[in-house]
Amino acid sequence: MRLMVSAQPSDRPLSAAIADNARIAQSLVEPAMRHAMITEAAYFRALRRGFAPGHELDDWLAAEIEINELLVNALLK
Repeated sequence: MRLMVSAQPSDRPLSAAIADNARIAQSLVEPAMRHAMITEAAYFRALRRGFAPGHELDDWLAAEIEINELLVNALLK
């Protein structure tokens, strides 16, 4: 099963779209600013789950995807 990112039909897997978003997002803001945004988003993810240990990497990766999508969507508007 292949997951798609956009509502439009596509043969591209989700991982390719995530990688594209990461490349675009990295070019939109300074690395330190993007890192700070991801750090804050990961913190709030951990806060919502009560800081239970063992999910730090999941929080970081989900936050990174979230921030990349936010930056790319801001560019498109």
